Amino acid sequence: MNTAEHMIERYGELMTYEQLAGVLKRSESGLRVTMARRTSSAAQVLDNARIRIGRRVYFRTHQIAELIDNS
Repeated sequence: MNTAEHMIERYGELMTYEQLAGVLKRSESGLRVTMARRTSSAAQVLDNARIRIGRRVYFRTHQIAELIDNS
């Protein structure tokens, strides 16, 4: 089982800020600051993985798994 399959099984197709922060071992507020600065390549990948549904923000799990595999 690869990283993407494992993460999709655990979190589903979309992840919340809370879940993503847990996976990256960061606080939610630290993750939001990183996303706001957009200076690192990881922040750009996270921005591309982001999807808004109404007022809620989610992240595509398979893109997060690719980020983890490539780091």
